[in-house]
Amino acid sequence: MKAIVVFCDPDDARWQWLLKPGFRHVFCVIAQGDYWISIDSRVAQPVIEVVAGTDFDLAGHYRREMRGWTVLEIDAPRSPWRAPYCTANCVGLVKAILGIRAPLAQSPHQLFKHLKRIAT
Repeated sequence: MKAIVVFCDPDDARWQWLLKPGFRHVFCVIAQGDYWISIDSRVAQPVIEVVAGTDFDLAGHYRREMRGWTVLEIDAPRSPWRAPYCTANCVGLVKAILGIRAPLAQSPHQLFKHLKRIAT
């Protein structure tokens, strides 16, 4: 499954002083059929919305238009991750949706480092 993982700094993040600047929030966008679907836990509840057609260069748009955002394009594993423990935050949601097995990645920056390591 093609996916885009976006790391950013939201305006209203609680605890943001604890996290690395530029990596205080993460959300993902997945290609489903002819559409890019965004899944974001920005308000403590997942917000799911269609953002564009898959023929649109969404990753390029995020890189050009959204200053300070870090964008990774990945091929997510097809098998879901079934684990007894998953954090109830933006990182846990992204890992669960994309099937990413990284138990030590608990913050957005740790998840970024894990994804960069497996993408190269």
